[in-house]
Amino acid sequence: MDKPEGAFKVELGKLDVNTPHDKILANVMLNCKRQIPQLQWYGQKSEACVIACGGPSLRANFLELRDLHFQRKPIFAVNGAANWLVSQNIRPAAVVIMDAQPHNVGFVQEPIIGCKYFLASQCDPGLFDACKGRDVTIFHALSLGEDSEETAFLDNYYGEKRWSHVVGASTVGTRAIWLAKMLGYELQHVFGLDSCVMETGHHAYAQEWQDNEQVHNIWCGGRHFKCTGWHIAQAEGFKDFVKAAGERFSLNVHGDGLLAHMVRSGKDLEKRG
Repeated sequence: MDKPEGAFKVELGKLDVNTPHDKILANVMLNCKRQIPQLQWYGQKSEACVIACGGPSLRANFLELRDLHFQRKPIFAVNGAANWLVSQNIRPAAVVIMDAQPHNVGFVQEPIIGCKYFLASQCDPGLFDACKGRDVTIFHALSLGEDSEETAFLDNYYGEKRWSHVVGASTVGTRAIWLAKMLGYELQHVFGLDSCVMETGHHAYAQEWQDNEQVHNIWCGGRHFKCTGWHIAQAEGFKDFVKAAGERFSLNVHGDGLLAHMVRSGKDLEKRG
């Protein structure tokens, strides 16, 4: 799938994943053969969009997000953030899911009227089954790396350069940023992309399978944050992602989490304890 003039390659290396590589490859091979439309590059749009992630500041900054919703800014909600927004009488324009674990089917069991579903080819097949009959687009996260059996399969199945890699850091929040960029949205308001645990918890809603994760002490620009391992990986990957691709989009990271502080202060992670 041809990229627009001036497109580039973001080198982020092979990602750490929570699913065996052979399972991810099997998912990609099965899901692509469903002949679901692929994500494509579109032209630049003048309006902004909202990226809604599930971090605790999503709840704390909900009124800001609601104002943007009332201004008719489309909302791309990742994982459980979509269902939480519906519970608050906000209907997202799109749901974005990348993780390959089967329990993520819970994020899509209840259909959202008029919503588009962007599912990574590596997602568990149960998500595609649950979304049968809905407006689904498949995208490719390449968690197994640029030079892998996954890439070889995609080249063979779709044709070389006839598919696009949705780049980003290790979590779906950063991939949603590039996905929205591919759809033409260069100005993005980001909510709930905190990369830290706050007093209210690790998410804006219950997500029990992450309740007992080990928490580390992190300092950045003189501030202290509590972060799990995946929070740290996301923060470091986010820094590399913005360094490589930041000229291609404009982010307004709302809230008071680690990533918002990194953006505003220009500081990196300083210390772990």
